Amino acid sequence: MATIQNLTKQVVLLRLNSGAEINVAPGTKLERVEHSELRNNPSISKLEGLCMIKISTATAKPAEPEPLRIHESEDAEAAAKAKADQKTAR
Repeated sequence: MATIQNLTKQVVLLRLNSGAEINVAPGTKLERVEHSELRNNPSISKLEGLCMIKISTATAKPAEPEPLRIHESEDAEAAAKAKADQKTAR
C-alpha cells in the first residue's frame, strides 16, 4: 500500500492504472493506494517529478506495547508505604 500527498495549493487529478481518476484536494493525503495502481504510470511519475505529489510506501511497523500504568490508588498506597518506611528508618 502507498500514500499519496498533494503538495500543491490546487486540486490534483490522478489517473490510476485501472483507469480510475481521483481528485486529491490541496495538502491532503490519499491513503491505502495499491502499488499496482502506481507502477509504470507515466502521469503519476510526471506529477512526482514536478514535486506536485509525494508517494510514501507503507512499511509495517510492529506494534509497540503500551507501558504498564499503575492505578492512582496503587500509586498513592506505594507513596504512603514509602513515607512510613522513611519514618521507621529514622
